[in-house]
Amino acid sequence: MSWKDENFVLIHGRLAADPELVQTQSAVCCNFTVANNRGKAKSTGEDLPANFFKCVAWNKPAEMIAEAFRKGDRIHITGSLIQNRWTDSKGNNRSDVKVQVYSFAPIAGRKKDENNNTA
Repeated sequence: MSWKDENFVLIHGRLAADPELVQTQSAVCCNFTVANNRGKAKSTGEDLPANFFKCVAWNKPAEMIAEAFRKGDRIHITGSLIQNRWTDSKGNNRSDVKVQVYSFAPIAGRKKDENNNTA
């Protein structure tokens, strides 16, 4: 029997910018970033820096995310981590990690308007 490692990601956060929908030769993808607030430090009460996770969705989910979500909207993401590796033009090895989205849902909550007022 062969062994296959698995990874699973669950993120709740807000879109850091409007999603970007891209048409490739064979599919549609949506790239977006989710900001995840880490809360406050127990020792000082100061805000901890947020995490920012790059995400990618494909085909119908990509179209749905691009249509339904905008910067600041709250979202729940499930997926897995994927790593892309390449060599840049100077011969340096590079890599990038993204969350490949399997499912998503809006998180109910009060929205803020352009002036950051709760509606």
